[in-house]
Amino acid sequence: MKKSKINGNHLTKIQELKKKKMLLKMKKEIEKLEFNKRHLKISNFKNKIIRDFNISMCTVRLVAPYALTAGITFGALSLTPLGMPFIMDNKKQKKETKQTIDSFGKVKYEEQYGAFKDYYYTISYFGKWKPDKDSFYSREVISYSTTNVSDDKVEKAVNDNEINSLEDIFGKPISKKTEKQNNLTNDEINKEPYLEANLYSKNNSDYIYAKETVGENVTVTALWLIITLLCEYFPLSYRADHPDFDYYERIDNINYKYSNINIKELEKKLEIKKANYYRLTR
Repeated sequence: MKKSKINGNHLTKIQELKKKKMLLKMKKEIEKLEFNKRHLKISNFKNKIIRDFNISMCTVRLVAPYALTAGITFGALSLTPLGMPFIMDNKKQKKETKQTIDSFGKVKYEEQYGAFKDYYYTISYFGKWKPDKDSFYSREVISYSTTNVSDDKVEKAVNDNEINSLEDIFGKPISKKTEKQNNLTNDEINKEPYLEANLYSKNNSDYIYAKETVGENVTVTALWLIITLLCEYFPLSYRADHPDFDYYERIDNINYKYSNINIKELEKKLEIKKANYYRLTR
């Protein structure tokens, strides 16, 4: 009886020793799996950084010629009086004067900062009013361009009422029309043929800064887009003639070379090992 008891205690100690060895082995396996998991996570993180960097470089190489072209056209347009696309610029607006003179010595002035909406560099002949149908009067109005003629010549022609020399001075008429009116005064009916001209001038020392309108900025932006699209043709044409850069193929190669290592199986194995270890250590 005593010998049997001693043998039973001996077996229990052996079992406990085996269990301890097994638990120690399981612990080392768990530690190794955890180390591998950390290592794989670091490797995946490094791969992600390298992959994203290489994809970014490929993307830069793809868009660089077009971005450079857009930047050059943007900068060039910004240096002109038109200003920058997309941005409401403060533009210098000089004081402009519109002077309307006629052969009777009448002078009318209009002044404003910025350009007049319509420029009419013209000298016009107004004929004498003549009776027409239904109590109306009509007269002939003939206009000539003064774009290539000095203001002094225009003023002299108006002041001297040089009706018979208009084509010699200003060339062929740019428009001819007949005006009709009723309820004219006697002074208007009896008025002799005369000349009337518009003169424009700018005062470079008198100006203000004003925000450009939305319409002006839209026009500048549209102009920039058109110029940029036309200029983009050159890098596009070069790429078509030199097909040594396949963007999508390179992206596929990068994704394949630096793809993430699947650690789900390792995590599942580690989870089972830990569960077994904790169950045996209770």
